Amino acid sequence: MARPSVPINIKRRLYEESGYRCAIPTCRATSALEMEHIEPWAEAPKHEFENMIVLCATCHARVTKGEISKSAVRNYKRNLAITNGRYSVFEMRFVQMFMDAGFADEPNANVTIPQSDFLHIKGLADDGLVRTEPLREFARNTDLDSSLMVVWLTEAGRTFVKNYSIGKEITS
Repeated sequence: MARPSVPINIKRRLYEESGYRCAIPTCRATSALEMEHIEPWAEAPKHEFENMIVLCATCHARVTKGEISKSAVRNYKRNLAITNGRYSVFEMRFVQMFMDAGFADEPNANVTIPQSDFLHIKGLADDGLVRTEPLREFARNTDLDSSLMVVWLTEAGRTFVKNYSIGKEITS
């Protein structure tokens, strides 16, 4: 008997949950997306949102081969629920930028943003994942633009980025 198609309402929720990208934070591919059952179909033969995740074809194959563990996939799914409910798309792109730049291992690494963008990262700041300082305070006695601010990952932020990127459970 053939496996039934994934119902469209579940597909839509899964795509929305992952941002129409592979749910593996170090991948984030946007093409060749597939649905993965976290618990194998043979053990749980039904399509349920809670047991499914969107992966690109490459990551899906890596999960099938065991190169990406099921426990990591479970954590990626859990982490999506936490981050999607707590942080904006802008904040998660900010986390992705720190991750892509390798800043999780560099305590003094920072980025400069317009102070007007602070509200876009306020959730990260409120949770103690980033700290900010007006650029004029950071670089006193200079002619630097006072409308800018410097943003660093805190120790908690570096841990968050590391755990998020490798599929370890993050806490809410």
